[in-house]
Amino acid sequence: MLPPKTSEFPRCGNGSRVFLAASDQAGVPTPRQMVFTNATDDAATARIVDKVLAESPRITALLASDSLVGARLFRALTNRGVTLPRDMSLVSWFDADWTRVTSPQISVVDQPTYLFGQRAAERLIRRLKGDTTEPQRLLIPTPLIDRGTIGPAPV
Repeated sequence: MLPPKTSEFPRCGNGSRVFLAASDQAGVPTPRQMVFTNATDDAATARIVDKVLAESPRITALLASDSLVGARLFRALTNRGVTLPRDMSLVSWFDADWTRVTSPQISVVDQPTYLFGQRAAERLIRRLKGDTTEPQRLLIPTPLIDRGTIGPAPV
């Protein structure tokens, strides 16, 4: 589930490409059909959830592209009587406060934003002090926090 579409894959473009590549490697048929965009408000998200629930073979898990979309998905699923994780698994992106006050609490892929900022500031300070080394890629782990909305695929 992606936020509003401004190009093929907006803001989460790299994540979408990684998802599609991993799906291809795993032999998942037609993974592009499992990327839904334009969850711009509650009504649009509800339409997407209705489409997901009508899919055959059944989609059994949703990964929200961000916390706002995750909250909308949670609301739309629970409004339709979907029980997490029995009927559907849900993982949101970012460990927002709301994910810990729902029942069940929402599983998340955390974004350690403090660490992102700390590493960026350290690099900026080194540059300001004259460091001219080649730019480097820095990999910061984004841990999965399983709080109870991930379950086995329903039969």
